[in-house]
Amino acid sequence: MSNKQNNIIAEDWDEFTHTTHANSLSNEEIFKNFGAFRARIKGLPKDELVERGWIKGDDYSTIYRLFFSLVGLQEKVLFRKSTAIDDTLLTIWMSLVKDEANLVRVERQIPSFEALSKEDLRAIAKLSIDVNAIKKLPEILAEKGVILVYCRALSGMKLDGATFKLKSGQIVVGMSIRFSRLDYFWFTLMHELAHVVLLKGEFEGALIFDLEECDLDVHEKAANKLAKESLVDRTTWRNCEPKYQSGETAVRKYASKEGVHPSIVAGLLRKELNDYSRYSKIINEHDVRSIIFER
Repeated sequence: MSNKQNNIIAEDWDEFTHTTHANSLSNEEIFKNFGAFRARIKGLPKDELVERGWIKGDDYSTIYRLFFSLVGLQEKVLFRKSTAIDDTLLTIWMSLVKDEANLVRVERQIPSFEALSKEDLRAIAKLSIDVNAIKKLPEILAEKGVILVYCRALSGMKLDGATFKLKSGQIVVGMSIRFSRLDYFWFTLMHELAHVVLLKGEFEGALIFDLEECDLDVHEKAANKLAKESLVDRTTWRNCEPKYQSGETAVRKYASKEGVHPSIVAGLLRKELNDYSRYSKIINEHDVRSIIFER
């Protein structure tokens, strides 16, 4: 590394040392990691970072501060099949989610997580019948000690949701809203909450979910199974009318019986039948991003 590069990194280091927390790494190790992190940041899509509000112009200080936030938290993140750039994107996104969650925790005095049951998941799924419920979910889940954070993904991120536990005892569910479909939103949310139920709120690290990932381990498969059963009854689903009668009417009728939004039933059918050309009108009826971010 040249002296010029050392000087630049040293200046950045001096600016942000006050944001560090107690940790097990030496100052020298943190310094070296910061240098590598800073170099990787330059490979990210700058225009999009600006659009998201993560940086302002050429000022990368916000993202640099995120590095020290991660160092202080020392929480293991379980990434799967990510390149160096993907890993950087995910790291930044996770740090933003953690910072937002900690802010919400303090401002709203969110209680520590105690328990979440399969019955709770079913009750939450039934909120989907009201499209605008997605704006109320953070408040509803907060009562259970679960902090729900909506943080949009950057282009190239292979992540839909993540779940982890703060040292203060709250569960955090981060959602990237990578796709703007309502069925995608609800399945991702139920998958993340399924992890909370199955692990009884005990996390050794952060669980990362990619909806398009096909090579799932046993834990991801179990979460998918419980998520689906939370959205529709397993017994009625086996021989439900929409499987044998095409058209929107059957979908809407079954969804009404299950007490969930029709897009959820349409999405599950498309997945099971491996036919993503079906029910496009129902699937694209609502734009989740515009509802959440109001733009």
